[in-house]
Amino acid sequence: MDPGRLRPPRIVGVSVKKELAKKKGTNRICVLDRFHRNKKLTVCIKDGKFLEPAGELLFSNRIEDLLECIEVQINSTEDPAEQEGLREPLRYYTENKKTMTGPYDRGVVIPETREPGVIHTAL
Repeated sequence: MDPGRLRPPRIVGVSVKKELAKKKGTNRICVLDRFHRNKKLTVCIKDGKFLEPAGELLFSNRIEDLLECIEVQINSTEDPAEQEGLREPLRYYTENKKTMTGPYDRGVVIPETREPGVIHTAL
């Protein structure tokens, strides 16, 4: 392999992201796994009437709309416990906004490779 050539990106879960951040020069694409992404919504939101449209926004990868919708819901409820429950997914999704969608949804081209040590996963 030519050392001057750029390595193809490596797709990793967010849990691996911190370990790879310590390594300089790694070309990676971080993706939040769908199970934990969806679980945060279903565990934190207790209102079934709000959970359904929020879930539709999440599943259609409309993250900005979802964040805006959660903020509106926080401002429209007067129950402090419900507000706190809604702040958790808002914080979580805001911090992980770049990792919420897969590389193909972001328009990232992943080259085909058979190079040892390079992992590509279709999401």
